[in-house]
Amino acid sequence: MTLTIEINPELEDQLRNEAKKAGLEPKDYVLSTLKDRLRHPEPEMPYLTERESDLLLQINEGLPQELWHRYNELRKKPREESLTADEHALLIEISDSIESANARRVEKLVELARVRKVSLEALIHELGIKAPSYV
Repeated sequence: MTLTIEINPELEDQLRNEAKKAGLEPKDYVLSTLKDRLRHPEPEMPYLTERESDLLLQINEGLPQELWHRYNELRKKPREESLTADEHALLIEISDSIESANARRVEKLVELARVRKVSLEALIHELGIKAPSYV
């Protein structure tokens, strides 16, 4: 079978360069590349529904970096015995925000597991979620 295609000059240059690197004539390089591509097709990307995509965005939504920075600063203060009453109240407020965010994240994980009809454990494994190091 003979197949004739027209390609732009940039692609032709790229094909010629790659063929030269491989030590092949351009037509042999193209043929070899096509055979290899047809033998080993790229895996299909998993399809996400709009709902799954929305849930994953919510699951991955984190708290602002500044909040984490302030939280970590405040957590050091009790050991240094320098935590003021206002800072203590702020530390509790930030801790509550972190706990609420984690609870919302778990709710969204449960919802996504239901949508995908898998167990929460299977979903966590599939997404590669690890327990925090402080647990």
